[in-house]
Amino acid sequence: MVSRDTSVGLVIWQNMQVGGGWNQLDLPDPANIALSKPVFVTWWSPGQYVPTGLLLQLGLPLGSAVLAVSLLSALSLAAGMHKLSRALGATPDVAAWTALVTVASWHTLYSFGMYVGGEAVLLAVWPWIVLATWHLRARPWLQLTVLPPLFLLGSFAKLAFGIYAVGLLGFLWLEESRANKFDLNSLLKTSVRLAGIFSVYVGLLYWLYLGRGPSPVSGQAGSNNEILTVVGFALNAPWLAATGGGSFLGRIFMLVGLTPEAGIHKLSPVLFVTGFTALFIYWRALCSSQSLFRLAGTISLVAVLLLAGLWLRGANISLEDRHLRPAGVLLLAAGAQLAGGVQPRWIMFSARVVLVLAVGFGLGAFAQRVDNIRQQALRLPNGISLTGLDSAMLARMEQLDSPDAGRLVYLPQPEMALLMSRARLLPTDAVIHDRAWLAIDTRHGRVAELILVLPAGFAHDGRADTIRGSFVDYTDDEWQRTRVGAWDFWRAASPARPTS
Repeated sequence: MVSRDTSVGLVIWQNMQVGGGWNQLDLPDPANIALSKPVFVTWWSPGQYVPTGLLLQLGLPLGSAVLAVSLLSALSLAAGMHKLSRALGATPDVAAWTALVTVASWHTLYSFGMYVGGEAVLLAVWPWIVLATWHLRARPWLQLTVLPPLFLLGSFAKLAFGIYAVGLLGFLWLEESRANKFDLNSLLKTSVRLAGIFSVYVGLLYWLYLGRGPSPVSGQAGSNNEILTVVGFALNAPWLAATGGGSFLGRIFMLVGLTPEAGIHKLSPVLFVTGFTALFIYWRALCSSQSLFRLAGTISLVAVLLLAGLWLRGANISLEDRHLRPAGVLLLAAGAQLAGGVQPRWIMFSARVVLVLAVGFGLGAFAQRVDNIRQQALRLPNGISLTGLDSAMLARMEQLDSPDAGRLVYLPQPEMALLMSRARLLPTDAVIHDRAWLAIDTRHGRVAELILVLPAGFAHDGRADTIRGSFVDYTDDEWQRTRVGAWDFWRAASPARPTS
């Protein structure tokens, strides 16, 4: 299966292949839906779709392409973590266990069942960027030329890398400060240089990308601003991401009838208390005499502080531990180091138990997800799977996929756009929003044939009425409904009229 975010990216790729601009979607203009308006997409990184798109260009079907990217990402992660662990002083055995544990953990295997392109690509490049940063710690002037492009590469993979760029610069600052025995003059020079590197990186990122449209940071979600929930979850998120604990909690929440986010809110007092234990561990790691622990502690601490701040500010970032996965793989490496044989023995034993449980859960949850997809999802000719569809629905979608310039097809989830490569589309994420949210958008103008593909349940909860009403130049009596399985096809056909 392909995630909603990556589906949008792949629609961008489809648009580019038929003459659209770089990283642009040609969408119906809200002022006149008969016309198209190019939109440069800055909400997600190009890493969501470019590697997959390049494999599509080589002739691979979509299902094979996403599996290939997932596999290459896992191999790159394993090789990178092995190399990084060795560079930071791990023995060959510990480095090998680090590579195995990081690949067999839940978030790495997750990509083989639910493909999230940006996360797979970020995991592929993350250990190599960290390794390069480590080798540059004693080459201050080379940092100025090498780090900004490396950080841009990380942001190309996933925009959340900006958090980790700050963490890596913080790690360099601590390492150089330790080496110079926290001399005030050296601290000042180091701070100015690293601030300059960060300014160049952010400036280039804004000029090339973020300055051209909205991003999750620029949005105001307004739903993740409860201090107890945000702080508690953020502090625990790195180790939850490392072990798969977040997914385990999510499954428990679903068993008791709660969404993952609602469950986190319910559990927030407990998470708040355990979060300070996690905070103490990150701090102790940051102060360790071992470079690997200092790296894991610094990255985890910076990441939780920045992400908590963004959540409290109301940024449109989901309350999920996957955003802390880069910190999580470093914690797994630190855990492998502890499991390799340290005193006291109870720490070594505890680390081994945690790693065994993390790998066991990762493999078990992966097998369960594959089985669920096999049973519940419809496998498409392009090799991917989608839930909620049947053969009749698929046949109807194929009928609509024609290059008719007068037809516009509204889709309630971007994954469905992967079924159609020739029709003029309006992909949305209506399935995850309520009527109040959907009522914000209004669209003017008319086309020869307008078709709304909506879940049948939308007719009962009022969302179908809201979506039809958003096309303000159409009247209620123009719509005709056809039921296909669990889906409604609402059609309004008339000669297009110019809009004043």
